[in-house]
Amino acid sequence: MRGEVVALDDFPEAWADHEPALPLSYGFDPGRHDDGITVSVPLVILNQMDPEPFGWLVPGLREELIGAYVKSLPKVLRRHLIPAAEHIRMATVHLRDGPVENEPTEFRAALAHQLTVQCGESIAAESFVADSLPPHLRVTFAVVDADGGVVATGKDLRSLRLQLRADVRAEVARLVGPIERDDVTDWTFGPLPSVVEAVHDGHVVRGFPALIDDGERVQLRVLTTPAAAARASHKGVRRLLLITLSLPRKSCARVLTNEMRSALARLGWRTAVALVDELAHTNAPGGRNGKRYQDVEELLRRQSDTRVVVVEGAGHSIQGDKPRELAALLDEVLAGA
Repeated sequence: MRGEVVALDDFPEAWADHEPALPLSYGFDPGRHDDGITVSVPLVILNQMDPEPFGWLVPGLREELIGAYVKSLPKVLRRHLIPAAEHIRMATVHLRDGPVENEPTEFRAALAHQLTVQCGESIAAESFVADSLPPHLRVTFAVVDADGGVVATGKDLRSLRLQLRADVRAEVARLVGPIERDDVTDWTFGPLPSVVEAVHDGHVVRGFPALIDDGERVQLRVLTTPAAAARASHKGVRRLLLITLSLPRKSCARVLTNEMRSALARLGWRTAVALVDELAHTNAPGGRNGKRYQDVEELLRRQSDTRVVVVEGAGHSIQGDKPRELAALLDEVLAGA
């Protein structure tokens, strides 16, 4: 607890769970926003930081952290933890060295598991009120730039990642090399890696290439998470297909009758061209995928260098008499609407 004599090893100088270790500093000034532990996080690896391990704090604060969480429990659960001091001591001993093998790794889940074992009553991690923790029992993250200057600080790592997303993306893209491109109109850059890496000050910097749909164009950008890259490329591959296929969209739309255009409007399609795009890139019912760009994505996952062949080959299926064939298909669809 605060005010007690503790071993210096209980307050390490660096966060060793990360490689290389991240510097730690301590403030013991109640009322200040940075009271407690502050960890310095380089801006270029902010996108890789997981907040979960920091929920354990350091050994020197773990007993106090457990006590605060026990105090936050509803009274109906606290009554099963009497005497509270003894349950807190037992849980501290069990969790002294961090996550235990074959037990939860998130701190609240690990504590709930251990208290359930101790008292025989089910205690869920969601029963703890994290917002009730005093500032010194929540880690402060200080994001620093390449010169060591503090860019931003806060207790919520996810909020910091969102706040600094553009800055992180720019720095990561600069460090991983000249991979980004503007105005992409064809697949001329070879296989697109799922991740690109560089080493900066001992830290492995990771970026995730993605194709970005920019309306009538496609951009190749390095994003900060694999999930963001996957979401963006889902649309970017489709847009690149539309560009490369050279679909005669206006020719298709011109052969539609006024009745067909009115029916389109009633169905919520703003323009005939939009529906032509949809039909031209929709597979027949019963196919493996609903859309042609999904076929391309699946092929890319299997063999990335098939992309150009697929794009060029698909283009032949919408030339010639296809405008009138699409119009006939529209007529059938609308007749049954």
